[in-house]
Amino acid sequence: MAGLAPGELQWDEGLYQAVLRADASADGRFFFAVRTTGVFCYPSCSCRKPRRENVRFFASAGAAVAAGFRPCKRCRPDLGGGVRGYEAALVQRALALALRHGPSGMARELSVSLPHLNRLFRRHLGGSVRQCVLRLRAERAAALLDAGASPLEAADACGFRSLSAFYAAFRRVHGMAPGEYRRRHHKEGARDAVHVL
Repeated sequence: MAGLAPGELQWDEGLYQAVLRADASADGRFFFAVRTTGVFCYPSCSCRKPRRENVRFFASAGAAVAAGFRPCKRCRPDLGGGVRGYEAALVQRALALALRHGPSGMARELSVSLPHLNRLFRRHLGGSVRQCVLRLRAERAAALLDAGASPLEAADACGFRSLSAFYAAFRRVHGMAPGEYRRRHHKEGARDAVHVL
């Protein structure tokens, strides 16, 4: 195997065909690098397919880096889990910002566009950023109401700009106004305490 870098695989037409098909089942088994761009990718990457003579194959991302290639920004072969893992981590980082920022602020903090963030939320959580943020805030508010907070305190702590926005979101998620939710849960808590005694 003279001429191959450490961790570089011998040319294989089957590997090249997996790249042309963007075969996700080959991800992690090998990586391909393109001489003309200096980038390496997962076989499933949606990048423009390289010409046969420009492709090299590697057993690991580390071997491709050691040979002088940089990771693709589209499929993120340098991260565990590839693009799906990267997307899931980005969604989790966005959710951590949800109580302090609205959708546009979250996108700005993460240095991504709002349409891109919306696509990721729909793919990973099944709803838009706005829908997911409102649900998260309403669920957090319910926990605060259960702990004895007033609706005003819960609205403020969960990042709602007005009580009317808080009431609308809370009703949409829980099917009742915050005050009614608090009364029902307070009564259920009192009943449970009596049964314990």
